[in-house]
Amino acid sequence: MMVLASVLEDAVSISKELRPADQKEIIATRGYPAFLDAMVDGFYASKQPLTLHVNGKPSAMFGIVPCNEEKTCRIWLLATSGIEEVPMYFLRNSKYWFNKITEGYDFIFNLAHRDNELHLKWLRWMGFDISDPTDESEFVFVSYISETD
Repeated sequence: MMVLASVLEDAVSISKELRPADQKEIIATRGYPAFLDAMVDGFYASKQPLTLHVNGKPSAMFGIVPCNEEKTCRIWLLATSGIEEVPMYFLRNSKYWFNKITEGYDFIFNLAHRDNELHLKWLRWMGFDISDPTDESEFVFVSYISETD
């Protein structure tokens, strides 16, 4: 396992094998299954996207998108089921990569689908505050917000 600077081919590869929960999240935000579009948009919008490779295969891509507000960024991560093959590696290294990519930012945020249980569990473990859903529709999102130390 290793984390490397992302290349466009990583976005293409991951988009073809996204976890069902990540697929659902993309459909909820875009209104249709634009998996490749979401990956490519994240790749180009991010300050420096990174890819986790598991057994030589791109398995997760993550990054931050700087916002207009000073020291504010939107963080994101989309993954294949390959990420679930290395849970201890992923957890042990998450805070390191989080601190590395968010350095210089005081306010980090995004939205997560309320049904993406693995994602929400990880976000809580990372120290994010998660709001309550605002309604009962299938595609309600919960927000997560964190302030760096």
